[in-house]
Amino acid sequence: MEKERKIVTISLLAGISVVIYLIESFLPSPVPWLRYGFSHIITLFALLFFGPKEALLIFIVRTVISSLIVGRLFSPTFFFGLGGGFVVVFFMAGLLSILDGRGLGIVGISVSGAWVNSLVQMLIAAMLFARHREIFLLLPVSLIFAVATGLINGIVVYYLNGYGQRALGYKSRYFPV
Repeated sequence: MEKERKIVTISLLAGISVVIYLIESFLPSPVPWLRYGFSHIITLFALLFFGPKEALLIFIVRTVISSLIVGRLFSPTFFFGLGGGFVVVFFMAGLLSILDGRGLGIVGISVSGAWVNSLVQMLIAAMLFARHREIFLLLPVSLIFAVATGLINGIVVYYLNGYGQRALGYKSRYFPV
């Protein structure tokens, strides 16, 4: 029964992540290439409660389905998001594993992940699409925006952490309430 409950929960989280991404795609962006990344809230939540494998699964399902729905499958933005998110899941999982919940809270993990996501996406843009080092002039704006969205996402996950433990009956692997 527990295995089925976990599958249903992960499926629901993937669906919620797709919905968040679709809602976010309608929000005006302050700068054309920047995205808010609110669907990463679910990725970090899944990482805390289930681990990197499940978080990566949710991330990939969300990326493919939502890109298919909005018509960006295999576009440059698809590859930016896929590359950045893939690296970030492993980066945040590594931070959580190394720190084991000490020294850097949920918000710090989120902000760190947002920074890494921006860096990886900029590298992908430079290597595959722009091929001009001037693209890195956009990096300061991207990193400042990453701090802001990482803070927002981290605060939301902080509160969801308590909810997940109390209401869903799952225990966070790193930040018990």
